Amino acid sequence: MDDTPADDLPLLFDEFALPTADEWQSAAVASLGNQPFEKLVSPSYEGIPIRPLYSRENTAGLQFTGTLPDRPPYVRGRHAIRKVVHGWTTAQAYGSGRPADFNRALLATERDGGPLTVRLDGPTRAGLDPDVAAPGEVGRDGLSLATVDDALNAFRDYLVLGPIIHCGASALPLVALLVSYFQHEPNLSTTDYPPSPITGSPLIFLDGCVAADPLGTLAEEGALPLPLDEAYDQMAQLARWAKFNTMGVATAAVRTDIYHDAGANAVQELAFGLATGVAYLRAQFARVGAIDIAAKSIQFHFAIGGRFFMEVAKLRAARLLWSQVVEAFGGDEESAELTIHARTARRNKTAIGPHVNMLRATTEALAAAVGGADTLCVAPFDEPLGAPDDFSRRIARNVQIILQEEAHLTNLIDPAGGSYAVEALTDELAHAAWALFQEIERRGGMLATLESGFVQSSIAEVAARRATALAKRRDVLVGVNQFANPAEKPRPVAPSANEALYTERAAQLAAHRANRDNAACAAALAQLAHVMVAAPERVVEAAVAAADAGATLGEMAAALRRDKGAATGPTVIPLSLIHI
Repeated sequence: MDDTPADDLPLLFDEFALPTADEWQSAAVASLGNQPFEKLVSPSYEGIPIRPLYSRENTAGLQFTGTLPDRPPYVRGRHAIRKVVHGWTTAQAYGSGRPADFNRALLATERDGGPLTVRLDGPTRAGLDPDVAAPGEVGRDGLSLATVDDALNAFRDYLVLGPIIHCGASALPLVALLVSYFQHEPNLSTTDYPPSPITGSPLIFLDGCVAADPLGTLAEEGALPLPLDEAYDQMAQLARWAKFNTMGVATAAVRTDIYHDAGANAVQELAFGLATGVAYLRAQFARVGAIDIAAKSIQFHFAIGGRFFMEVAKLRAARLLWSQVVEAFGGDEESAELTIHARTARRNKTAIGPHVNMLRATTEALAAAVGGADTLCVAPFDEPLGAPDDFSRRIARNVQIILQEEAHLTNLIDPAGGSYAVEALTDELAHAAWALFQEIERRGGMLATLESGFVQSSIAEVAARRATALAKRRDVLVGVNQFANPAEKPRPVAPSANEALYTERAAQLAAHRANRDNAACAAALAQLAHVMVAAPERVVEAAVAAADAGATLGEMAAALRRDKGAATGPTVIPLSLIHI
């Protein structure tokens, strides 16, 4: 054994001279055909030049590079040890129109206890029962829910633990249905989920995100079914209820995927998401009076696109910016943690040769994992063709399992930490997004900039540049504008059966109303309408009582409206989502 003192041992690679930055640059230029170094710098849609070489100088002075995981400003992630032990949480997407079909899809797919990403149809998100909705909208692109029986038929044999559900402008009616179902779930084990000694209910074990995003809904659909102030009232009531009755259900979502899929760049996604989150913080703080309750109720939902390093930096910058915002509001360190749900993007997925979507989704999932997403949903490759099948759902699930179990990405707390390129991009993205966020605030906030068209026109300008680059093949979309397979036959798309589903669902609603105690239901709805005005702290409990009495989602949404007339929320020009 060598007894040489450790201090006298030669350092690794001491015999090699330390290369200078100029030598690295010369090597990079030589490896790429001796082009001028400036020509090796790639432009980006964010306006941030992507350099071919990054060094220590590019990260000098960045304060967050010296921070630890699980500590503010959380650039390097939150719950670091849990990430290493359990990895990120794998979510799977489901959205069959009929509750029974939804349940069959659940039971036919292998799962690892991860949450469901549930797509709802338009009427459910708008708080409308199927029998008063437009026939072609019922069950289109999502699950139709109206009663507790629907929830039971959809989630039978699979507890509603950790779902991720976008509820539109208001989440309260749907939360009432799901809580009523959960409390009466016939297969709920009192051994596994005993009543809480504090609340007397197994609700304390509920987790996930059943959330409203009124500003995102407004941007996507162009209108809200209720005034924004009322949506904020319900959001605040749900946040307070979830804080004291559940494990930590998020009741407000900031969906930046809407902007991503309309063509926005990463700077815009961050800035619009930040402005939306600030609007929700202000609204809830004014109603709840506790910034920590408001901040913990909010979850950010990002789409992950194909620009790998930019997407990794985007998630890291989001945590940095949100920590800065919550700190400015006076929140504590725990409430400054940002929970991120990531989803593979829609805008770059194609119905032309859909199997290439598998490859895009794999790189996007890798970017989400490296960037530190808390939950991740890989969309099935055939999503652009309509309802995915069991095979495509299995492939989507296995992409994440391979990244976790074979690529061992869960063995590292912050895989991108220390990369000069990623750290520099994180900083540049954060600064650019903060500047745009400040511009939005100067213009009156997110609602004002949606109403003025500033958000829409800003995204449209970037989307137009993307379209031109695709048309001229400056951007490559394999299988579409390059390397297409002319012999490939289009996959058949199943004909829509939405009108038949409307008739079926309307008949189910009629039978439901005929078999319930209508007097008890009317009394429960009247009480819900009363407490909405007189005792807001009891609104959620009153809504659950109404669901227990047989009230439908549409009836509860109507009872929650203070103005029983025709008043609705603001209207704007909706975003134009990209479809290839």
